[in-house]
Amino acid sequence: MNLKKILFLLILGLFCLPILQYTFNIIEVNPLAGVNPKFKERPKPTLKSWFSANFQDSTNLYFDEQIGFKPWLIKLTNQIDYSLLNHTTAPGVVIGKEDYLYIESYILGYIGQNYIGEEKISEKVNNLQEISDFLDKQGVSLIVTFAPGKASFLPEYIPNKYDPENPKTSNYNTYSKLLSESNIRFLDFNDYFKMQKKNFPYPVYSKVGTHWSSYAKSVVLDSIIHFIEKDRNIDMPDFEFNNINLSDSLEKVDWDIEEQMNLLWPLEHIKMPYPNYNFFSYGKNKPNTIVISDSYWWCMVADRLPNKIFNTDEYWFYFKDRHINNVKQKRDVANTNIKDELLKQNVILLMATEATLHMFPYGFDERFNKDIIVAEQYDQMPFNDKVTYWTNQIKKDPKWFTSIQAKAKAKGISTEEMLRLDSEFMARK
Repeated sequence: MNLKKILFLLILGLFCLPILQYTFNIIEVNPLAGVNPKFKERPKPTLKSWFSANFQDSTNLYFDEQIGFKPWLIKLTNQIDYSLLNHTTAPGVVIGKEDYLYIESYILGYIGQNYIGEEKISEKVNNLQEISDFLDKQGVSLIVTFAPGKASFLPEYIPNKYDPENPKTSNYNTYSKLLSESNIRFLDFNDYFKMQKKNFPYPVYSKVGTHWSSYAKSVVLDSIIHFIEKDRNIDMPDFEFNNINLSDSLEKVDWDIEEQMNLLWPLEHIKMPYPNYNFFSYGKNKPNTIVISDSYWWCMVADRLPNKIFNTDEYWFYFKDRHINNVKQKRDVANTNIKDELLKQNVILLMATEATLHMFPYGFDERFNKDIIVAEQYDQMPFNDKVTYWTNQIKKDPKWFTSIQAKAKAKGISTEEMLRLDSEFMARK
């Protein structure tokens, strides 16, 4: 057999390998991180899908997703991009100096590129102050907490193209200033960690992750416990995080950026600290608590820490999804009676990091004002004031007001008379 035939057979074999892998699953191949296949089963033809070409299109997509060795081929491409070009196509991932990895939203928050302005932030802080004052009367403590951010804590590794040495006014700068000047309970760990940077005995961030280390979050949790104890004059469970083990084997939270990059080989990283947790709860007070936060609180929940110190481990992720004891609930926040849930708490903890401050407090202030504060004020109104309230609401809603005009015409009465009747109906209801 000559060389040409051998090469031909080798090339043919290479082309057949993905089909053989798909058919017989010769080698177990791990799926790509962060990729959810659209088609888990091969589409089945129907008369309608065949003639509309939906079956053909979906079958092409299915084989494109499921073809054998595809994860390896993608990882190989990603590895070449990273190793030879210092580049990654992973969404939002930035390769910094000395191979420190960042999520770009943290950098943009740090340099002030997503700044929403002092006027908007002042409005948010005023809303939170009103909510805090309202909750104080109900015996509930509202605590605003800023977690540290990787870009703020390690700006020296941010690529020069972001001009990290000359950050502009950021959401964090304005929020921290206005919150410090308010009467809102405010814990600024972003500032604390920056000031104590040289004094920490263990890493606060890994090179290849975006969230705080187990050691850093333990420092924060311990401080939150002591703050609540002093604020509410209670004795909460004792929390110890001694016997810290520096390990080269990283837990998932410490390489969550690297995982998104889907590389063939692991990146170089520093050893990370993993404490042993101890709790002493006998005879202690565990306050009812709801935490409304971005992903930084996930790190607490993942280690099952909140249910050791709070009576309830309830976490409202971005004020959207409800998680109790790390289990996502079928009923989300939008379909929850927040008055019933929030007013039975002892503590409501709002947490954010620099990456999400442009969204903070995630709609909590608007919903609380509408569903609780305004609703309570409305309940105390005299009947005639309620009628006026609904009259104004109807006039502000073009569709609603148009329906009033149509009903008035059908009944043969004036629009003003119909407006009064509907407003009275709403006031009684």
